[in-house]
Amino acid sequence: MARTWVYYHKTNTLEESKEPVTKLPKKDEVFWIDIHENREDFLAIKDIFNIHPLTVDDCLKKETRIKIEVFEKYVLAILYGVVIQKGEIKIQEVDFILGENFIITNHLNDIDAIHVLHDDPKELQMLLAKGPEFVLQYITDRLMESFFTAIETIDQEIDIVEAKIFKKADSHSLGKLFKFKQHVMDMKRHTTNHREVINAMAKRTVPFFSPRSEVYFRDTYDKVIRITDFIEIQREIVANIVETHTIVMSNQMNAVIKVLTVVATVTMPLTVISSIYGMNFHFMPELDWKYGYAFAWAVMICSVTVLLIYFKKKSWI
Repeated sequence: MARTWVYYHKTNTLEESKEPVTKLPKKDEVFWIDIHENREDFLAIKDIFNIHPLTVDDCLKKETRIKIEVFEKYVLAILYGVVIQKGEIKIQEVDFILGENFIITNHLNDIDAIHVLHDDPKELQMLLAKGPEFVLQYITDRLMESFFTAIETIDQEIDIVEAKIFKKADSHSLGKLFKFKQHVMDMKRHTTNHREVINAMAKRTVPFFSPRSEVYFRDTYDKVIRITDFIEIQREIVANIVETHTIVMSNQMNAVIKVLTVVATVTMPLTVISSIYGMNFHFMPELDWKYGYAFAWAVMICSVTVLLIYFKKKSWI
């Protein structure tokens, strides 16, 4: 599905065009074409806007590398946001093609920031009146903010797992920790790539960005820096919790081994004594003794008692 919005500078009005785009915008017009999960609509406008085949290839395939590229008539920017679905963090790609008086957005997923602009014509009109790069900045800013939501969610989940670890460490908790670690590493990789792209926008080292948009992109760049710092802290927290989990598991294993060792040591004299009197020799002094059975029990009980007292003094039990 493709939706086209047209802003007219002369009349300061905005309208959504119901007709397919067949020509470039006029000098007093600004286009925003939003393409959602529609390969045919993108291919239909590629020749109108003179979109390079490499750009077409980047926009039509999934999980393209985050980047910004300058072409003769436009700039291509590929950025990512994140969304939480059923407890999982999903990456969302948005492709931007920005020209002098048009912007094209292409995405496979539902993007909240784009839906907000669709439902708020006044905000969209204000942005397009300033220039199409302000639509890019608006969506980019909210894509970056989506990382804060993901970070907060992971923080909450980490706190829950951390509390469980000190009560009972198990493989399920470890599996969750490694899942969080993977999420954090994915977000770190994406935010690191975003820094370079958004920094280029903030410094206006690429064409089609007006001077007054610079301060807004600098604000977005500051958010990327904060996200990077938060993710680095979160990565260290997850690593520390994994290490703590390993220590707790080791302590639990040592406790089990200690109990088993004590049990084996205590029962050893019993095994020896019962084995001796279980031998089938005819001439054994205690076999014909009236108190032989009681004597054997007494020896076994005394040996167990002595061992337990010794272990207690050594603080082994």
